[in-house]
Amino acid sequence: MDPQLSVPQDNAIKPMSERPNETSTHIDRASGAEMMRILRCVDAHLFAGFCTGPGLYDQDTLKRLDSLSEIAAQILQENASARVTGKRTIVFSGCGTSGRVAWLCARIFNRLLLSLQPGALPCFQYLLAGGDPSLVISNELPEDDPHLGARELMAVTAGYDSVLYFGISCGLSAPYVAGQLHYAMQQPNFTTCLIGFNPVQLARAVPIENWNLTFRDVALALDDLEKQMFACIAQQAESPPSQAMEADSTTFHIGQAIVMPYSTKWPFLKGLPGVIDKVAAELAEDGSRNYVVKVVQSSKLHHKYVSERELLAVPANASVSNGNGSVSSGNASASASNMSSPVSLPQASPAAQPPAARCFTLTPFIGPEAITGSSRMKGGSMTKILIDTIMLRAFAIVHGPALRITPVPFVHPPLRLSKTPTIPSSVSFLSLFEETYAAAYRPTQEIGRLIECAGRALQQPNGHLYYVSFGSAGVVGLMDQSEMVDTYGARLDEVRAFMIGGWIDADNRDGDLRGLGLPFQISHEDFVTTIVPTLTENDMVIGLDCGDDTGVRGPLLLALFEAVSRTPAWMGTVSVLSQDAGKPIFSSMWGLPLPRLVSHAVVYLKHHSINCTMPVFAEFAMKLLTNAITTGANIVKGAVYGNRMINLTVSNNKLFHRSVEIVSLIAKVDTPVATESLLRAIAQSDFPSEDFRRAPLSALIAVATPMTFIVPTAALLATGKYTYQTARAALSSGIRLCDLIHQATH
Repeated sequence: MDPQLSVPQDNAIKPMSERPNETSTHIDRASGAEMMRILRCVDAHLFAGFCTGPGLYDQDTLKRLDSLSEIAAQILQENASARVTGKRTIVFSGCGTSGRVAWLCARIFNRLLLSLQPGALPCFQYLLAGGDPSLVISNELPEDDPHLGARELMAVTAGYDSVLYFGISCGLSAPYVAGQLHYAMQQPNFTTCLIGFNPVQLARAVPIENWNLTFRDVALALDDLEKQMFACIAQQAESPPSQAMEADSTTFHIGQAIVMPYSTKWPFLKGLPGVIDKVAAELAEDGSRNYVVKVVQSSKLHHKYVSERELLAVPANASVSNGNGSVSSGNASASASNMSSPVSLPQASPAAQPPAARCFTLTPFIGPEAITGSSRMKGGSMTKILIDTIMLRAFAIVHGPALRITPVPFVHPPLRLSKTPTIPSSVSFLSLFEETYAAAYRPTQEIGRLIECAGRALQQPNGHLYYVSFGSAGVVGLMDQSEMVDTYGARLDEVRAFMIGGWIDADNRDGDLRGLGLPFQISHEDFVTTIVPTLTENDMVIGLDCGDDTGVRGPLLLALFEAVSRTPAWMGTVSVLSQDAGKPIFSSMWGLPLPRLVSHAVVYLKHHSINCTMPVFAEFAMKLLTNAITTGANIVKGAVYGNRMINLTVSNNKLFHRSVEIVSLIAKVDTPVATESLLRAIAQSDFPSEDFRRAPLSALIAVATPMTFIVPTAALLATGKYTYQTARAALSSGIRLCDLIHQATH
């Protein structure tokens, strides 16, 4: 057998993201409302933390959020400044749900930027393994290619002087992201941040095809660089001022350029608006770094020594030249390090020397998922919380008055890196997300009824669940439906999302994808022409609204829903609105005699001070609710055993090994037996050939990807009571898998 097919024995401690959650052990026996309560308890760990690990409100996490937000603010400021040359960008990247959250964040923040700076060029970019088609249909095989990841990151960052890159892998397992991290942390013009929800020591150590590194190798190297960076900051903070800085105050004159050794403290000049044109780091001929400050306003400043914020805000690769008062940043090399095997990791510099690039790890403990390994839920939610908090605070630093954000006192004074008291801390934004979470789970009974009705629809051989919506609700619905095939083995047409405006409102890189086939036809016109005429009593349609109507799309959505009311389909609505937004779009239908209108769920958010950032929080609430609806519906359908998904698609390295673990657990067999059973299920034979057994894992995955019921089949085979043919026949009989397993093992 190929050695890659065995689960590594050195991973004795299972990663947090792959553990079952005790709270949801019997979620497959719960009613819809009970499922909502279970999910509410599980999601509480987003904010409360889990066991003894670092949580969202720990000072180390808050320190990183504050630092990253101020680096992002510098990029926004410099992009908006006519005096600063060069280009800067912020990139979010991931696979599956992580990549879709990257798209969601890039979309909303480019729109926020344009609303504050009309005519501004987009600053935020996203990368998704498999490209834009994966926004609708997951193509998780590219997730296993680190070289592809690195090439795509190089392509979108070529020509940029400064890059803030977020590599997202909830389980610290995606080779696509590992390749990008490996490239990014060797680029002096990058700030690199890894987002995931396992300790870096438990990152996946499974060998990656055509690469001599594992994700764990890369994660540990990045973690070492981060520790070195913060150690350097601490050392700088403790060192005494240099002789050149001993005076109580200094007078600076317009046009004066001040050069200071990198190893010394320097005046805190940025706290005085209009005084400084640019602060940068200059690489001298001997390789040493210097600070260069260009004064644009004469002022007498008292010395205030460098803080962590200011050190992190200095681009490590920037260069300053010329004597005419202009300052320009140096351009990093666009060429990547050699990605062909073997590859090497960046080495830590001596303790006294800052690393070439700034690196961060954001890995708060959020506990196991409600459905084991389903990182689309808490993993996706926490990813959005972290990125949104960083970017909202960055916008508050640059555009605070325009956002009408009410100043919130700093909760943790030691972490107050900003000298401007009107800028909210990261805690301020985290508390708003926590309020949103609490509000989202209040309509327990209403969402519970939607779950049960949607589940009954999906139980039917030709049943469907459809979302219809627009704007923020539309993109969240699209993200939710795209996760059904791989997570629960759903048919391509089983759960679909449609949005008014279609791809025009998606802001995706490739634009209109309707030409790729029926699943990519997502506009309301497509829904009217292809879906409404076919609706039956086996279908359910749910209208979604995030309260971002401009007066045109709301009436269209209501008309669309009224057309559905004249069909046999079941209906429901979900609205997330600001407290002062008035009545929901669907409220005009509440008093009508519509027996198939199952439930209205309305969530009100009390964020009076949020103004144009309201969609950020509405999207978060809508994500929690749509995740609950489709998860609960698939539980009712029978796609979950206990709290484990059993009909997932084996479409990449991670899902292959997860499938082995699920088979081992359900059938109560060891890993070799579970692996052998999974091979038999993929080969559709009780006796796979030797060539098949020796095939590389990528070849087996290519065979398995279009197949359904692989894990349930393998679980029955593992009991030793079934052949391949009798296992498939048993699964087709309509008897639940848990009952078949019980019969085979008792």
